[in-house]
Amino acid sequence: MTKKIAFISRVTIKIPKEVGEQLDIEGEIEVTYRHPVLYLIRQYKKSKDYLYLYCGKPTYVVMKIKDTNLAMFESMIEKVLREIGIKEYDIICLQKEIYLYSRISNIISQIYKNILREAMEQYRGYIPIIKHFHPIFRRKIERCLAKIITDDVAQRVIKDYYFRQPQEVRSMIGLTDWINIIKAELNKKGIIKTILNTFSEFR
Repeated sequence: MTKKIAFISRVTIKIPKEVGEQLDIEGEIEVTYRHPVLYLIRQYKKSKDYLYLYCGKPTYVVMKIKDTNLAMFESMIEKVLREIGIKEYDIICLQKEIYLYSRISNIISQIYKNILREAMEQYRGYIPIIKHFHPIFRRKIERCLAKIITDDVAQRVIKDYYFRQPQEVRSMIGLTDWINIIKAELNKKGIIKTILNTFSEFR
């Protein structure tokens, strides 16, 4: 499942209001500009893929693009920005960022599920020990243990996913930045809550 993701671009894209409003590009992706935002949308009956480019300094990108539509969006953003007169270097950098963050948004759910599964298995092994503590202390220990296990498993799983990526992706981003970005996108509190609720019957 594709997750919405946002990032601040390394390049600055500025589109004059009068230029943006004169855009007239047809295709499978709807392109509109309402200053200072460039909207690229592919609409379906019950969902849509989109890329919103907040032009200015800094330049923000908010998007949700399925893998199957990524090439189409990359091609369209290139076409639009070239027509406007954006520098080739800035277009290429932005395309690379879109490619990278799109890959991340398409594997976040899978990473979440893997972390949850492994963390629950590890937590299960501690239940016989936790049961010996007084109920007052047990709840505090449970939450602390769930957090420690989740942090440890998340670090390992995210690192493992990094080395599964093609060289093209790893050349764009270092391991530390990869880990930080995905950790920021993960719902770690949701994992901890699910673990505690699942094993609440053993309290």
